[in-house]
Amino acid sequence: MSNSVVAIDYTRMRKAQLIEKLRDLEREVARLVQLGTVETATGGMANDDNRRFHDFAEIASDWFWETNEHLRFTYFSGRHDDVGLEIKKTLGKTRPEITIEDTAQQKWRDHIADLAAQRPFKDFRYLSRARDGRVIHLSVSGKPIFDEAGNFKGYRGTGTDTTALITAENEKNAAKSLAAGAQERFMAAIESVSDGFALFDADDRMVFCNKRFKELNPDLAPKIVPGISFEEMLRDNIAAGRILDALGDEEVFIRRRMEQHRNPCGPLFQQRRDGRWLELREERMSEGSTFLVNTDITERKRAEELVRQLHSAIEVVAEPIALYDADDRILFCNEAYRALNTAVSETLEPGTSFEEHLRAIVLKGLMPEVKGREEEYVAQRMERHRNPRGPFEIVRQEGLQLLVHEHKLSDGRMIVLCADITDQKRVEEEIRKLNAELEQRVEERTAELRAAHADLLRQERLATLGQLTATVSHELRNPLGAILTSVYILRTGLKEAEPILQRTVDRLERSTVRCARIIDELLDFTRISELEPERTPLDDWLKDTLNEQTLPSGVAMRLAFDRPNLAVFLDRDRFRRAVINVFDNACQAIIGEGVEDADSEQQTLTVWTQEHDSRIEVIFEDTGPGIPADVYQKIFEPLYSTKGFGVGLGLPVVKHIMDQHGGGIEIESEEGCGTRVCLWLPTGPSTH
Repeated sequence: MSNSVVAIDYTRMRKAQLIEKLRDLEREVARLVQLGTVETATGGMANDDNRRFHDFAEIASDWFWETNEHLRFTYFSGRHDDVGLEIKKTLGKTRPEITIEDTAQQKWRDHIADLAAQRPFKDFRYLSRARDGRVIHLSVSGKPIFDEAGNFKGYRGTGTDTTALITAENEKNAAKSLAAGAQERFMAAIESVSDGFALFDADDRMVFCNKRFKELNPDLAPKIVPGISFEEMLRDNIAAGRILDALGDEEVFIRRRMEQHRNPCGPLFQQRRDGRWLELREERMSEGSTFLVNTDITERKRAEELVRQLHSAIEVVAEPIALYDADDRILFCNEAYRALNTAVSETLEPGTSFEEHLRAIVLKGLMPEVKGREEEYVAQRMERHRNPRGPFEIVRQEGLQLLVHEHKLSDGRMIVLCADITDQKRVEEEIRKLNAELEQRVEERTAELRAAHADLLRQERLATLGQLTATVSHELRNPLGAILTSVYILRTGLKEAEPILQRTVDRLERSTVRCARIIDELLDFTRISELEPERTPLDDWLKDTLNEQTLPSGVAMRLAFDRPNLAVFLDRDRFRRAVINVFDNACQAIIGEGVEDADSEQQTLTVWTQEHDSRIEVIFEDTGPGIPADVYQKIFEPLYSTKGFGVGLGLPVVKHIMDQHGGGIEIESEEGCGTRVCLWLPTGPSTH
């Protein structure tokens, strides 16, 4: 509710209250006449009642009240009920007993002191509660009553309900507070903006301006005070020569500027004497006031000048250049870019999107290499255009080759630069062909030299290794045979011995067999012998060979042979050596070095055969730890081993055997996921 409405309602209420007070006085006079305390016009009035009547008339208000000498209420007029206070429940009580306030307050202590001193009081305000529970504001006035002998008889007075008045005052104060807060926030907001702001009233005199407005008019700042007219400010600026556009034609400029000020129709631009550029925006309000906003656009003007100079510079550049805005629409391009795109010149008009330009190029066949996949190319090109990642090459009509650079600026704009590299690419191609031919010749000669050198080294190594192997084999086989015989005798004699002794004999036997196998590997690797192939039922032969092998504890082998009619020609002894080497490697990889009898989680070695791509394949797949990447590169190097035993010839022997059979070995492994080994043989007319 507005303050004006509250004031009108309160005035009407007070008028009605006064009328009602007069009626109360009339009723009180009638009551006194009926009681005989008031005589007719010719009679007169008793002294006591006369004083009483005049007292009531003197301080008349909403209702009348009386208390006895003990300050307890003995009488209320009828209006007391109208404000919600019940007379029956109030009679006999003191004022402190009907209030809802804390009577320890200072105002109550003062009031009680007045009553005790039998002093008159006026407009004592306190709170009480109406019969409907409402809190009401009361204002009372009273004067002490004494009899003719001067004895205190109590108080007489009036009471007024000031609830509406207090509510109106509170609302008014709240409205003032809100208005003051809003004005304070408005002024703070105006002061915080980076633009200069000023308000002129209907008489075109300044009401207020912010600090920035004065900063943008530093020479005029001391005169910028409320009350100065807009024309005075304008003439002062022009007289001091601060507005360059007005120099030499001051009065004409003033008339034109005042007309623009009275009828704003868009922003104005002014260059000041200090080199500063201002953008002026004005808006006239319906009641006649005018807002003026000054914005410093000096940096923007400098940027525009730089852009203009950039345009001029770009026009003389030989390479095609175009600039697109943040919405990917062309802003401008130079003559070289227009010449490159003469066939689609309509797409070079400002406002045309890059995608429209690109589609026009493709649809008109200016990029023959993308014929048949136009939409795919447009999608790929647009993706690269939106996310530039370095220069790239394109081929246009008639073999024209371009190197395209795209660079996105911080404000979202895009620079497209094309360089003709047709001649450069032609020279590069000729050089590339010459280099390729030269490299091929060098590689051929280098390969021949490397092969000859490697063959020479291999022959020397094999010769040395063969001599060593023959000597070692002769010197070691007999002792190893004696050890194995002794182990057999010990095993027979220790059948009832402690398990630890039996495990010791087992370990001794395994180590001896391993030494014998190392000798065999050395002999196999150094011995060059012709194959003696014979027709072999592959699945049955593999099953028998693998079942003869001893599986370490913790390893299970699964054989999946389902091709009983599959037969191949192979050297059974040599191929057996390859199969056993792969089998041993898989088992050793699964259980780890030197822990053949470890109690660990069960692992699996799966073996099967298959025909694939004109070859017969024997697959070994284990669930071991896999081969590390650095080890994988060296697995076929002779004498390379990661184990604490052996000489590193297992897989080189397998590769040599498979090469002799016209096949090969392929190994796939991922660390932590196991290993897959494929021994393959070419299929022949007698495979089945």
